[in-house]
Amino acid sequence: MKNLSRVFHVQFLKQITFLFFISFWLPVALHATPPPHTVTGEVTDSEKRPLAGVSVTLKGTNKGTSTDVNGRFTLNDVPDNGVLEFSYTGFIAQEVAVKGRSIVNLELSLAISNLNEVVVIGYGTRQKKDVTGAVAQVKAERLENENPNSVTDLLRGNVAGLNVSTSTSAKGGGDLLIRGRSSINAGTSPLIVLDGVIYQGQLADINPNDIATIDVLKDASSAAVYGAKAASGVVLITTKK
Repeated sequence: MKNLSRVFHVQFLKQITFLFFISFWLPVALHATPPPHTVTGEVTDSEKRPLAGVSVTLKGTNKGTSTDVNGRFTLNDVPDNGVLEFSYTGFIAQEVAVKGRSIVNLELSLAISNLNEVVVIGYGTRQKKDVTGAVAQVKAERLENENPNSVTDLLRGNVAGLNVSTSTSAKGGGDLLIRGRSSINAGTSPLIVLDGVIYQGQLADINPNDIATIDVLKDASSAAVYGAKAASGVVLITTKK
């Protein structure tokens, strides 16, 4: 009887010790490895204008997203010690440590080297640094890297402030919207100019492999030479000669 009591006592002490161990170390372990969380934020340029189409990825993974027309993004399952990578054509790529934050806002800086590019404005050309209006350019080199199926595929994600919708057409493409709607009733599609002539056709009919550069005039000062027809911006396409 004494032996049975002793065995019971030993087993009881083991159970108490085990429960004490679990109750002490489990909260410590949970605190040491906090669960992933959702991170939201907004990406703007140096003038506080939202950037649409900025690539936002979790470093070291294939998990990512892009900013919407308001420059906002949402990325799920981000660890507290994660690092977000922000990249956008024409801007300096940046890495930002999350440090447990749920909101990460960022201002991207324009790549200085782009200021020496020659852009098309109206009926002439000028260096980008001498242009006061908002002008963006996509060069032929990007065609070689991305091999797009259409002009709109080339523009998607490569021009700040330009939103390109997705089309189900076999030709590909989609609608273009520069910096939001300027009017409820007016048209929202930008004016298309092909080699200096106003183009009345569809962008999907233009072979992207024939394009040398695409310049997007995004504000009134840049597009003034085209008058009221350019109220929603201008897309200037220059083909290879």
